[in-house]
Amino acid sequence: MTIATQLTCSGCGRDYFLKRVRPERLGRCPRCRKGTVDERFWRRVTKTDSCWLWAGSLTPGGYGYIMDDGKRMPVHRWAHLRFIGPIPDRYDIDHLCRTRACVNPAHLEAVTRRENNRRGDGPTLVRNLRRRVEQLERENRELRERLGEYVLT
Repeated sequence: MTIATQLTCSGCGRDYFLKRVRPERLGRCPRCRKGTVDERFWRRVTKTDSCWLWAGSLTPGGYGYIMDDGKRMPVHRWAHLRFIGPIPDRYDIDHLCRTRACVNPAHLEAVTRRENNRRGDGPTLVRNLRRRVEQLERENRELRERLGEYVLT
C-alpha cells in the first residue's frame, strides 16, 4: 500500500498529493509544473515574418486549442482575449491573414458570423458567389425583357 504525501504548491498555494516523493516534483503541483497558460502559449508559438503560427496540436480544420483553467478553448480566441480584450457575444474571430493556425493579435478581428462568412474562402464564399451570379443573371434577363429593342447585345 502506497501512502500519498500531502504538499502545498509554492506556485498557486493549492494542496496536492504525491504517491512517491521525487525531488524534482517537490514544491509545485502538476498544473504549475506544466506552466501558466501564458508560458504554455509561448512555448507553442513560432513567429514568422508576419504570422505567429500555433505549433501545438491542430484540429482537422486547422485551428489550435489551449487549455485555460480546465477549459478547452480555440487558441486564436484565447489570443484575442489575452492581447486585445473581450469578444462581444455571438462574435467570431476572423483571421485577416487567412491562416487558421495564426495567433498574431494584429491578424485577429472580432466580427459577426455573417461578416466572417462573407470574408471567408470556404464553401460559404463559393455558395454566396453563385447566388450573386444567379441574381445578376436574373436582373439582366428582366432588364432585357423590359427594355426590349433598346438593349444592345
